[in-house]
Amino acid sequence: MTTLILIILAIIAIVLTVWLLAVPAEVVAGSFKAFRRGGWRHHKPGPPNTSG
Repeated sequence: MTTLILIILAIIAIVLTVWLLAVPAEVVAGSFKAFRRGGWRHHKPGPPNTSG
């Protein structure tokens, strides 16, 4: 019975950890994509990087 409770608690802890990590990761990934597209680098001198 104790093992079952520990397994359930472990699953809940893993799910909560993944959820708390996945939500900010999605926001960071969106910002990173915008950064790579050059959204924040319009003032950079030189030819624009059009690869991709």
